[in-house]
Amino acid sequence: MTKKAFFYIFLLMIIGFVQVYQKPLLGSSWQLWTTALSKSSINKNVKVEFSHQCRFNDTLPTLDYFESSQDLFFRIKGSNYFGLGISSFFYKEDYARWVREFDFSAFIKNKIKIFGLGLSSNLGVEYRSMEDSDSRAYVKFQLGVDLLKLKDVTIYAKNKFYYNYNNLKQYDRNRTTIGVSRKFFEHFEMAAYYIFQKSKSRLGAFWGTANIVGLDFMFDF
Repeated sequence: MTKKAFFYIFLLMIIGFVQVYQKPLLGSSWQLWTTALSKSSINKNVKVEFSHQCRFNDTLPTLDYFESSQDLFFRIKGSNYFGLGISSFFYKEDYARWVREFDFSAFIKNKIKIFGLGLSSNLGVEYRSMEDSDSRAYVKFQLGVDLLKLKDVTIYAKNKFYYNYNNLKQYDRNRTTIGVSRKFFEHFEMAAYYIFQKSKSRLGAFWGTANIVGLDFMFDF
């Protein structure tokens, strides 16, 4: 791997872990996320994706979060897409009452290759309509890199920033991911990953951290 490649990987990791040292990783909570995702091309310029995600928390070893998402992508040029999405969320507030949210989003996804590395970016805006609470708007930016790509296996890293526009008006969440994906069949792929999440409380009073282990099951029709 070239020195330039190491530089980009190092820069990506520094961005995600710049504030991590305030709390040790093992002192954070642990979560398990599982996602089933299916995608299909309508034609060469339009494709759709459907995903369902369940999240489990270590303090409550039962399902406490469910998300269902539908995204529509329009090819701009090459591997660049403009997308629109709608999602619904169901989660337990304070591990007790179930709360529902709806999410509307628009985003631009890009993929390029630099120095032999596959780089990706995702810039989006998101509006969340929350039950019994004020709605929120976010600006999200994700940068990813394929660290190693073999025939059927890809090791990757990515970092995602959240900017809370209307409540805190500041950066309030960061997720740094490292994972591996493998294509088993022509239309089926699996991924396993680890996420370190750092997020502010709703009132912005303090930062909390979480360790997340995830499994994705992806179907391409």
